[in-house]
This record gives sequence, structure tokens and C-alpha cells, in this order.
Amino acid sequence: MGTLRARGCRINDLRASDPTDPGLLAVLDGRAVHSLYQPIVELGGQGIVGFEALARGPAGSVWASAATLFAAATAAGRVPELDWICRSAAVRGALAADLDPRLALFVNVEPASNGVPCPDDLADIVTIADRWPVISEITERAITDDPGGLLATVEGLRHRRRHVALDDVGADPASQAIMPLIRPDVIKLDQTIIADPHTDYAQAVIAAVHAEADRTGAVIVAEGIETPADLATAQAVGATLGQGFLLGRPAPLPRTVTLHAMEWPRRTSLPTSAPTPFDTAVAHVTPATVSREVMKRLSRAVEERAAATSEPTILLANFQHRDRFSAATARRYATLATHATLVGVFGQDMPAVPAPRVGGYPLPPDDPVTAEWSVILITSTGADGLFAHTTQDGTGYQVAISDDRELILAAARSLFERMQIVDV
Repeated sequence: MGTLRARGCRINDLRASDPTDPGLLAVLDGRAVHSLYQPIVELGGQGIVGFEALARGPAGSVWASAATLFAAATAAGRVPELDWICRSAAVRGALAADLDPRLALFVNVEPASNGVPCPDDLADIVTIADRWPVISEITERAITDDPGGLLATVEGLRHRRRHVALDDVGADPASQAIMPLIRPDVIKLDQTIIADPHTDYAQAVIAAVHAEADRTGAVIVAEGIETPADLATAQAVGATLGQGFLLGRPAPLPRTVTLHAMEWPRRTSLPTSAPTPFDTAVAHVTPATVSREVMKRLSRAVEERAAATSEPTILLANFQHRDRFSAATARRYATLATHATLVGVFGQDMPAVPAPRVGGYPLPPDDPVTAEWSVILITSTGADGLFAHTTQDGTGYQVAISDDRELILAAARSLFERMQIVDV
């Protein structure tokens, strides 16, 4: 797991510990970022449905590239501030060009900004974004850096009535596993999938995207359409919208466009889950009482299913206390983590890295989850959940088992909410 930033920090706190280059300081303090805009096009030739705002620093400088800017801001601890500046630049450019309110504005959002307030001098212009359908693009890379913050960001965007797009799906297997938890309104297929759609990996990504779109009504956008062959591929894999040099390069917003207005899907926030995974499960499944030995076998069975699947996976397990995460268990979970997108384990006194590539999340002694033993497996096409609570006499467990996807996703939320960001 990556080093996680402290939630709730303020811009001044970031600046106080900032060892950054004077050139970057000038860009950030001077808000010297502007946007170019790339059209998102209806692939049937009916016109433009929106534009993605692409941040650029001062032209001709080393900071002209957004990648360079964000790499430096990451090293300086100022990603949230830069993110807000880029969002503001996207809105400012759209306002200046009087972008038609029927067109969608795609704006990239960094989950690292979660909990960091928008700087006062940018807040008004960001609020004005409500005049367009705003589609907030996030990538799956935050799942290993800050999984709880990623989902909190998505919920926050939905609370502000923003649409949510999952970007670069297929660039990393993590995108397949995280899709069910993010429940995106828009799925953007990475250009690598369009460039070579016939590999086993690409076919698995396409199948997972179609399964998600069928369940939720999400719109599929194909990225990286650069040739007529790419366009044909995008349509063949089921994308209805596209983006790429063939359809339009990043540029200032045009004065006039051939507009194709559309209704964008909007997923609501997930229903509030019960306080714990077991509480969530027993609202729908009648539990049975079993011994600790039986629970061990049931837990191992979920682990074995995680090991056997070829799909990208998320595996969450609550062991109540770190003492129950034995050396043998640590070895098993380290092996599982070699191919899983995310493996997270919970318990009192659980260390941050209890096994290689495994994220540890300590629970306070008064957390009701410390009385539970849960193992949750989520893939792009299915889910398994084992939910147990220590019996009143402490000799066994009440256990509920389910493969109900929505139930398991709701139960998983209560664990993701406990993935606190910490300073390390």
C-alpha cells in the first residue's frame, strides 16, 4: 500500500512543509493554469456531446505539461491545491467561451483533494460549474493509495449532483475490480483496449465493462480514436461515444459546434449500509451458529476462491485482533496480494503493512467490528461474503453467507469507511 496523506489538512499546512521549486510556486500561487478542450463525440455522427478539459501550465515552460505539474505537486505535497486550480481553469475557460449549457463538461478530479477545501479565491468559479452537466473523471490508481478516500470522493461528488466517470478503464486491472464499488455513470475505455481489442486481457475488460453497463445503464466512451480503424473498433466493442485525434484534438473551445444533446445517466449514492458488515448481512440473511473451527474452514474457502479467480479482485478481511492474523495467515494473504488489486485486513493493533503488499487497518477497541469476523471478495463479475459475529458466550460465531452482489457491496462500504488515512 502507498503512503497515505492526512485527511483534513489545509492548503497552508501543505505549503508550510513545501520544499518545492520556485517555478512551481509561481504557477500555483499565480493560478497560472489554463485548459484546452477535447471533444467527446457521438459515434453515429450526430455531433458533439461535451468536452474534456485538459490542464496546461504556462506555454513554452517546463510546467506546460499537466503530468510534469502533478509530479512536482505530488513531491511537494500540493496536489489538492493544484487539483482545485485545474478544476477552476476548466470552468473559467468554459465561461469565457460561453459553452452551451447542453454540452457536458468533463473535468478530472484527484481523490487526494478529498477533505481539502477549495481555496477561497477559487470557490466561486468552481460553483458556477453547475450550469453544465459536469462529469467528474477519476482513475482507479487511487484504489491502492487511498481506497477509503476514493469512495468518499465519489460519494461527495454525487452529493453535489456531479456525474462520475471512471477513466482509463483497462490501463490497469484495478479498474475492473473497482467498477462495482464506484458504480460509474460513464466508463471510459482506455486507448490500449481500442488499439488491440483481441487479446485475452482486452476481451476480459470489454466483457466486464459491458456487464457493468448492462447492470447500471452506464455510458461507454472509447478513448484514443486516432484512425478510421479505431473508430470501427470502438463501435464494435459497444462504445456509443468517443474521443481522440480523429474526432478532435485538444484546443481552445470552438465558437460553434454541431451539438448532440443527451441525457447523462446519474447513479444515486448507495443506500447507507448498517454500521458493520455483519449487521448489513443479517438484515437479509438468517445466521447460523458455528464453531471457530468451522469458521476457519469457511474463511479459507473464500480465500481459495480469491486465489482461483483470474479476474482482478478486492479482498477485505476482518480478523478482530492482529494476534489472529498469524504468520501462516500472513503468508497466505501475501500470496493472494500478488495478483489482487487490493487486499486489506482489519483488527485491533493491526500494523499498516501486516504482510507484503497487504494493507493493514487498525480498529479501536470500542469499534463493534472487533466482535466480527468477515471475509469479502469482490470481482468485476461476482462477489462472495462471509459475515460472522462472536456468540454471546464467546465459544462460537453466528455466521451469514451470501453471494448477493448488492448486499456484499453495501457491507464492504462499512469496511472502506474504516480505511483511515494516516501520516507515516
